[in-house]
Amino acid sequence: MRQLSPSLARRAFTLAFTILLLASCRGPAAPKPPDPVSQVVQPSPTTAQIRELATITSTVPPSPTPLPQLEQPILWFLRGVPPEDLPQVNKQLNRLLAERGFNAAVELRIVEQREFESHRSALLAEDGPWDLVSLTPSSFPDWVEKNLLLNLTAYPGPAANPRENLLEEHAPRLWASLSVQAWVGMSRAGGGVVLNQSAWVHPPGVSIRADVVRALKLQADLNRANSFAGLTPLLAKIQAAVEDGTLKDRGVNNGEKIRRAVGQANLLQPENAGYDRLWGPFAVRWDDGQGKIVNWYGSTELKDLANLRREWQQAGYLPEDTLSPDQVMEGYQAGRYVVEIGSPVWVGSALERARRYGYEWIDRPLAPFFLRTEEILSSLTGVNARIAGDPERVRRVMLFLELLHSDSEIYNLMAYGIEGQHWQ
Repeated sequence: MRQLSPSLARRAFTLAFTILLLASCRGPAAPKPPDPVSQVVQPSPTTAQIRELATITSTVPPSPTPLPQLEQPILWFLRGVPPEDLPQVNKQLNRLLAERGFNAAVELRIVEQREFESHRSALLAEDGPWDLVSLTPSSFPDWVEKNLLLNLTAYPGPAANPRENLLEEHAPRLWASLSVQAWVGMSRAGGGVVLNQSAWVHPPGVSIRADVVRALKLQADLNRANSFAGLTPLLAKIQAAVEDGTLKDRGVNNGEKIRRAVGQANLLQPENAGYDRLWGPFAVRWDDGQGKIVNWYGSTELKDLANLRREWQQAGYLPEDTLSPDQVMEGYQAGRYVVEIGSPVWVGSALERARRYGYEWIDRPLAPFFLRTEEILSSLTGVNARIAGDPERVRRVMLFLELLHSDSEIYNLMAYGIEGQHWQ
């Protein structure tokens, strides 16, 4: 199997990290991103492409010295949509780990995003067992303030003298795949973290049920929309069809259940207005080469988005009252709404939306393409500092992260599910 060379991987990530820093560094004006009209959202990867992607990884050879058995499983709390057969995924993961002589169990606990904050609060407050946790932009300062993140590049373990770089020692391929500058930067931020290698640029856009697009012949309207305001004619056509009751006759699945065109219009976000939020109301505009920090709450762009949302609500495209996250989820699953606006769009997001809501979806990005600080912070995984006194457990957590990022079977299981069951 092919493996990315450490130098190539470091250069690629250094470039991405440099782009992230442009928002706060003085320099020439950033180039204008491509017009969203010219952007093509690629289809989800085929089986052949998945297998091709797997060739960038290689299986870590088993340790020549048998690893001691860990009595308690390694617990990883993740944000996401938990599959109904999560126990089977955990079973398959542990079968693969056992074949590699890992000699410890790993338990994935995947929590819906809307419920994750309550779990996070419990993890922050209690001394309960956990080893790995997904971090969020809003929660990252809390973990740092409470010193709950193990410093992976300067481990203060009992046998470490001088302090040990856990990544370099126990996860060398993971360490080599990301830039040293990134790790140093995150260490200076106050804690050790793992940067998940993922698609960090998630431009917000629009998602429309595919059967509605086909029934009302909306593809041309969708292609012409190059801003959120450009969606208005399309929404008017959908709402008119909802009100005249013809969607079912036009072949729309459960067309009689549709009540409004849109259930959620998450417009009032800084990225929709072209800002990279730093904290609270403070942000930097993506195309400001001077990196000036402004209060984006007072921006003209936010005012325009607020007026647009009000216009849509008055026209009846949206429910009269703002829905809670649970109501949004239930409404789309029940088929009452067919357009979602302001959610992130990336390769495969339509499939994830189909899994969450049902039906087939078509995605289109509308906001500017730029690497946001929050995108990086949304892809962090922290290691519990409370396990620092157990060097063998620390070592095993690092070995698991190494396998996750370098073993093709384990990577595919985590990314796509069980082969033959979730993907072919």
